[in-house]
Amino acid sequence: MLIIIMITLYHLKFMQYGGSSGPLIVTGHALGGSVASLFTLWLLESLNVSTAKRPLCLTFGSPLVGDKGFQQAISEHRAWNSCFFHVATVEDFIPRLFITPHYRQTIGLTSQPEYYKPFGTFLLCSETGCTCSENPEAISELLLAMGLGGAGNNELQIVDYGRIVERLELMIICKGISQLSELMLNSLKAGIILQLEAIGLQQRQHDQEQQNKLIKKLLELEEACMLNKRKVFDPAKKLNVVKIKMAHLEWYKKFCKDKDIGYYDRYKNNLFREDKDIVKHNKSLTNYWEEFVAQTEKKPHKEPVRMRWLYAGATYRRMIEPLDIADYYRSGQRNYISNGRSHHYIKMEQWLKEAEKQNGFSVNTKKQNVDVTLTDDSCFWAHVEEARIWCKSLGNADASVAERESLRKNLIEFQHYVMEQINKSAVSSEIFLTNSSFMQWWKEYEKIIEPCHHLPLTDFMKNRKYQQYANGCLVLN
Repeated sequence: MLIIIMITLYHLKFMQYGGSSGPLIVTGHALGGSVASLFTLWLLESLNVSTAKRPLCLTFGSPLVGDKGFQQAISEHRAWNSCFFHVATVEDFIPRLFITPHYRQTIGLTSQPEYYKPFGTFLLCSETGCTCSENPEAISELLLAMGLGGAGNNELQIVDYGRIVERLELMIICKGISQLSELMLNSLKAGIILQLEAIGLQQRQHDQEQQNKLIKKLLELEEACMLNKRKVFDPAKKLNVVKIKMAHLEWYKKFCKDKDIGYYDRYKNNLFREDKDIVKHNKSLTNYWEEFVAQTEKKPHKEPVRMRWLYAGATYRRMIEPLDIADYYRSGQRNYISNGRSHHYIKMEQWLKEAEKQNGFSVNTKKQNVDVTLTDDSCFWAHVEEARIWCKSLGNADASVAERESLRKNLIEFQHYVMEQINKSAVSSEIFLTNSSFMQWWKEYEKIIEPCHHLPLTDFMKNRKYQQYANGCLVLN
């Protein structure tokens, strides 16, 4: 079976990349429609849909596939949601088979969560007409209503969808506008009434109260759907605002350096009005990128994050995460990387590394002017803060021999880490400013350093080579 699937995928890739000029259509009826939907999802994940033509999945009388999370993951991304078109008719029992509460009754349960949700576009048909919708909640209500009040047949039968398609070709889809019994100022409500008429629900439902409840519910669902569409996160629309806020951070960074203190330590001290203003920009930028990561993770496919966002995200992470680290250690906490680091920073760094590995490039290229750059490792200051804690603990007279040995080992590893960053020109020269936390660590460490202990960083600091580092004049081995 696996060999057959791989061969099929090979031929489909050939068709997608120029072997065929026509679209690829995957179709199925009833249970075959469910298989077609799953197969299309597999194709979308397997093929490079950013450069190839997307397949179209066309199903007839198919039962629903997937839970609410599955439906949301597809529906929230139009590129995938538009690949699915489902045809269902009032006469067919199968499409509403797993719609609650009918599903609860079918399997003999009185309470059951809503496991199955529609996705894609649905064409609902009857003898009198048809209606089209891509609102998943409204589709669920319409499918359920089609099975109530005698509107549909609850017995399993084979429906001739070929005849239905032929009948649709002869219909005037827009008919019915003159059949409204009263003047409708609410165009959305008028559309819903015509929608129900098209699939024969108004003709079959004699309970006016029940009919009005259905119209009211569908109206609420459509209004909620339109509101949610307006709220959909579009990173491109807000990118210019993000750039402006990042410019404020760049100004703050330069302003702090002119005061002979890095922006990390200035923000950590939080003594001046300018520091408090930065908090607002920090929060706004973080909300944007947290939402970006959340929406990207919801995508049901492996489409890589575009380089535009990777570059912007890397700049944001390297500028803003140090401020989060400052807040974290200012509150007296420890082990930021293990216990305090936000998920969106982790994912952004992971995506960047994956892109670099896949494309064979690095945004961490060696800089000619480290005086104006951001430190590549956005967790650099967390390492510095931990090293300061280790120095303080090492000076504790109550520390055991084993504890002291472990602390010395940690400090030696920290030296290797810092020197590695310096050799790659991956740290900003502002870490060597007189009042920076790093220089404070070095003063603390010098007091407890052993005379015979000579590591590259020790030589680098004692001989003040960092003064040449900012100018790019230092030749590093």
